[in-house]
Formats: sequence, structure tokens, C-alpha cells
Amino acid sequence: MDMSQVNRGLTYQTRLQSMSEVTLHADHHPNPTHSHGHGHTHNHHHNNAVANDADPITLNTAGLSQGVAPNAISGTASDIPPDLAILLQKLDEDFLVNKSIDQWNYINRREAILQSIEKLHKEQNRDILPLDPSKLELPLKPRKPSNITFDNMGAEYLVDILKLRAQIYKSEMAFVVLDSKGKEVNSISWEKIYLRAAKIAYEIHHKVSLKRTDTVVLLYKDGEVTEFVTALFGCFIAGVTAIPIHQDISLNEVIGILNLTNSKLLLYSETVAKELERLNSQNQRIKWPPKLLKWRTTDLGSAKKSELSFWSTRKPLKEDKKSSMNLAYIEFSRSPVGELRGIALSHRTIAHQMTCLEAALLSLPNSESGLSRSFKEFRGLKKVFLATLDVRFSIGLILGVLFTIYTGNVLYWAPQKVMETPGLYANIITRCRASLLLADYLGLKRVTYNYQQSPSATRYFSKTQKVDFSSVKWVLVNALTIDGEFMEILSQRYLRPLGCQHPENAIIPMLTLSEYGGMVISLRDWIGPKDCFGSQVSEEEANELSAVLIDKDALSRNIVKIVETNPYASDDISNDVLRVDAFGYPLPDATLAVVNPELSTLVQRGELGEIWIDSPCLSGGFYGLRKESKLIFHAKCLGPDGLLEMDFLRTGLLGFIYLGKVYILGLYEDRIRQRMSWDELEMAKSRGLDLIEGSGSRYHYSSHLLATLATEVKQIYDCTIFDIFIGNEYLPVAIVES
Repeated sequence: MDMSQVNRGLTYQTRLQSMSEVTLHADHHPNPTHSHGHGHTHNHHHNNAVANDADPITLNTAGLSQGVAPNAISGTASDIPPDLAILLQKLDEDFLVNKSIDQWNYINRREAILQSIEKLHKEQNRDILPLDPSKLELPLKPRKPSNITFDNMGAEYLVDILKLRAQIYKSEMAFVVLDSKGKEVNSISWEKIYLRAAKIAYEIHHKVSLKRTDTVVLLYKDGEVTEFVTALFGCFIAGVTAIPIHQDISLNEVIGILNLTNSKLLLYSETVAKELERLNSQNQRIKWPPKLLKWRTTDLGSAKKSELSFWSTRKPLKEDKKSSMNLAYIEFSRSPVGELRGIALSHRTIAHQMTCLEAALLSLPNSESGLSRSFKEFRGLKKVFLATLDVRFSIGLILGVLFTIYTGNVLYWAPQKVMETPGLYANIITRCRASLLLADYLGLKRVTYNYQQSPSATRYFSKTQKVDFSSVKWVLVNALTIDGEFMEILSQRYLRPLGCQHPENAIIPMLTLSEYGGMVISLRDWIGPKDCFGSQVSEEEANELSAVLIDKDALSRNIVKIVETNPYASDDISNDVLRVDAFGYPLPDATLAVVNPELSTLVQRGELGEIWIDSPCLSGGFYGLRKESKLIFHAKCLGPDGLLEMDFLRTGLLGFIYLGKVYILGLYEDRIRQRMSWDELEMAKSRGLDLIEGSGSRYHYSSHLLATLATEVKQIYDCTIFDIFIGNEYLPVAIVES
């Protein structure tokens, strides 16, 4: 045996020893750490990995053997074929657990598998290097307007705004809660919010030994808006990290989150406390974590003068960019496969999002007297926001709570049920003189089609008050894809007849990442495109809701072939084309790229890909999941000159860009890939069909396949279709419930 083989054996022996040691400690729970705030430039947020550097590397935590060489381009082990990953895992078990093979057999077999993986990578990368810049879809650069400034956005930015608004606007209502019949059931003034939040913060600071990096879980019901807001800002004032709980999280999962985050305090309302007591008496006792404190915030009241003076005399928090001191809250949301993961959001991230949203909304023509009220001097004019989304998470929390505090306007909140009663939603808009509506497709379609079926039910809902939408300036629609035909109906057959002054400008679709904290990444604005598109589109076209018709056959080859732009909703559309509507431009400060995620390269022009984005408005990563954060929130992409300097968030959305605007077809994984045989490729070339260089696959869309199955097989009750990657082939799988 030569010395190189001995050295290689020693290297493996050292690695195996360390792996064995790690495995022994795999059950020890890490102390999760959090991201710190974003920097002042558009790509600084990627220095904030929400990770625990001490997070133990457990054997096969992702079903992969340790030490597998990462892909040369992507820098991750995510593209190892599952069959080879299983072989590596089985090999590890045979050597480390079953001890059925000796060390040298293990080393040689493992080396052979790694060589197979490397060979696959080389085959995948052979046709794409070097990349031709003339063929690539280059990233959209930030359009940052001059009126956006990011100065003085520290960990207490929103808290300071709330405090000043409480002093200036005192008894003015900040939040008003309506019930399912549209009647007011609760409200709270600016002063009351701050006094109650300061009281909660004082109790946290003096009665619980919490550090600034500790977490507090907030458990409130859907309509308990005022209680939730005061608890949230109580955490902000105290400098601890809030964890809002919403309706998609079960009680068992709440307990799991308490254990995962080592939270020592649970804040809840009186209503929730009674429900928990009833569950305790009816079923087996709830097993709360030991030493957990549970406080009913409704019992705490408001802060006294002495308690307020504690916060006013306390030195402001110095922001440490290397720590997690400015983490605002952690939002737990589900991945497409149902996995619950925490998304960490810093105060600086929130402040960036607030200013970007304000700049985008203020670009609307005829937006009149601005959107934000001064927090330095009294200003009487205020806007009314009306929200029917849950304000405890995602875009409901961002726009419903945080943006209301930031802008100093008043939020009317109503449950989704008000949209089920014909005419009630329109009556609420009229009564409260709403300027901004925050809703989703489901609710807006219901009220719009109710009006089409029976206009009189809406127009004469109230005998004393005529329906009047003249106050409505913004209609923010939370969506993943856009239904352009419905947008036309909403604008011309609901908003316009009921008095909206500029319905064609009022509708603003928002592309939000509900899986990653609900942050907005694209919405319609009037800031305009980057200069490079200025010669290709007129100012009017740049600001309109845009749509294109694309060829379906080309789409199956992953190609975007535009047949027509901006078709009329009334046009008859051929079965050979698909209508896709644009959200608008990316956020003003964002860099957006369309990427081939299998190769981590920019797509070629006219090619579909995954939307990747970089912006200070985005989270730094998952809570306590360092590896997953690096893979999703800090992805690297290859351009014509090598790796692009910024890190990207992989959105998981399938789309393309056209004249600077973002078009989304759905989730990237909602496609079935099928490798084309050599004769199919030759036939396509002989017919003169366009093919993406280096791609030999045909793509089918699961939604189209489901529709075909439902039509052909009447007994189907439910169905899901996906593909799996085995032996360098994508194989379709359909699970049918009949």
C-alpha cells in the first residue's frame, strides 16, 4: 500500500471519528440564534444568516451522507440524485451502525459513489459553460427612487413612531374591529396602544429574566386585533422577539414551538385562557413546557407614570450588527409539503419594507395628500385602511398592523364573513370612507359576483346610506398568480359603477411570499421601469396592468413564446395559447433574476425559470436552521462573468420577466418533467421548433393534468401529481382518491 492511500485512509478515519462523535450528540437541542438587521445596501441582508453556529450536524439529517462534495456551481449537496443519496445512507448505516463492512470497503465504495455523482455534475455542466452573455436573461437591477431613505432605522424605529403618535394623536382611534355583521365591537386609540404595550414590556422586564435574544409566544384569536397589537408592541418595547401564532398552527404545534425556541413566556387573551381551561378539563391535561409562564394581557392594564418613565429614561438600544438584538418577530409558516418552519424578521427588514411599500403606493397618480401622517406634529387628514385578512401573520401583519402604525392611519378590520353577505362589504367601505382595501381573490370574487347577480342587494343594502366608493384609492390584492379577466370585471363592473374615481389605477396585485414571512416582492407601481426599457414601452403602457398570450406548445419545452401583448378580456383566446398577467415591477430596491435552479445559472432569454430575488426587505433565513437558510436564502447564481456577487432568496415561483415586469405561472415544483429521447429531439429540430440549449426535457403542468383527469375519469374525488428523480430520470407519480 502506498503512502497516498494510507493518508487517504487516515483522512477518512478522522472524518468518521468526528461523525461518530457528532452522532452521539445529535439529540442535544441547539440554542438557536437569530439574524441581525439588514444593511443599507440592497444585498446586505444576506450577511444575516438566521443560524446557530453551534447547530449540531447530525448524521443524515437531510437523508444525505456527511462529507459529500457540493456541486461546483450551486455550492450545495441538494442536487445529488436520491437513489445515490440512499446508497450513501445505507453505506453509512452498514459501517457505523450495523458494522457489517470494514473501513476499507466503506472507503472504496463511498469513493465510487462520489465519483458517479461528480460524473453526473460534469455532464450537467458541460453544455452551459462558458455562458454567453448575449443569450442570457440578465437580472433586473434596483429601481430605487430618490425619495427612499434608509437612515435611522434601528431596532426601536417602529416603537419610537408609536410613542410619538401616542403623544400627538392621543384619543384618535388607531384600530377598529367589526364583527361578521359589520358592527363595531372593539377599538383602541393611539395612546391606549402605547400605554398597554409599555405595561406589558415593563412586566416582562421586571418579572421575567428575559434577555434581548429570548422569545415570547403570542396566542390570540382571529378577531382579537387590539389585544394582539398591544402584545406585539409590548415585545418590541421590551426588546424580546415575538412569535405570533395563527389559525394554521395547532395547539400541539404551539407546544412544539415553545420547546423549539425555549420560550419562557406565553401571552394570551382571556378568551384563549378560557378555551385552554375547557380543553384541560375535557381531555387529558395540556403538557406545557416546565417553568413556562402564562400571562393574560387583558389583566395587565395600562402603564403608570413611573412605569412609563422607566422606558423614557432608559438608554436606547445600541444596534450590534454581529448579534441578533434587532430581531422583531419569528413567523412560523408551512412549506408546500406542510413542514412548519420559523422565518426570522428583523426590525431593519420591516423598516425597509415599510418605506418601499409607501414609495410604491405613493407613486399612484392622484394619491393626493400622501399616505403617512407626521409623527412630529398634528396633521388632521388621515386615510382609512379596511382589511379582511388575518392580521396575525404574513401580509395581514405587515400591512394591517405594521404599515398602519408606520403611516399613522386607522385600520378597520372585518372578518372574511362580511364578504359573504351581499352588499355588506360595500356598506362598510361607504360607512368608514375606506381609502385602501386589503383583501384576497376569494373575498373580492365573492362580492363582485354577488353584485353581478343582484346589483340591488348591494345598492339598497342600507335604506339610509347610498353606496359610495369615491374614497377608494388603492385595492391591494394578495395573490400568487393573477386572474386578468377577473381584474377587468372587478374594475369596470364593481368598482366603477359604485363610484370609484379611477378603478383602472386602483387595483394593485401584490406578489407575496407567504411561505417566507409574507414579504411583498412585486406589486404594481408608477415609479417606472429601469432606463433600459424606456425606449421599448410608453409611459402609459409601463403603468398599466399588463398581460401576454404565450404559446402552449413552446411552454412544454420551457420556452416563453409571446404571441400577443395586452389582449382584451373580451377577446376569444385560442386553446393553443395561455394568458399570463403581470404583477408589475419588482420592489424598488430589489434585484430580481430568473434562474435555472437545477444548474444555478441565469436562464437564457425566452426561457422559463425560478424567480430569485435579493432585497433588504426580505428575511435573513429560517430560525435555527443554518443549512436550510444557506440553501434557500443565500443561494448563489452563475452569470456570464462567474458567480454573481449578491446572495438570492429562492422563491420557489415559476415565471419570467418581460419588459421589466414579473409574470408568474405558479410554483416551480408544480410541473412534471419528462426527459425527451434522442429521436424526439431530432424530430423537434427537423420541425424547426425552438429548444433551450442544454435542455432535453418536456414539461407538463400538474394543474392541466388534473383538469384532464377530472374530465376523463368521473370517479376521481381528489388527486395530486408530482415527479421524483431516480437514476438521473424524472418519473411522474399520481396519487388518486376515488
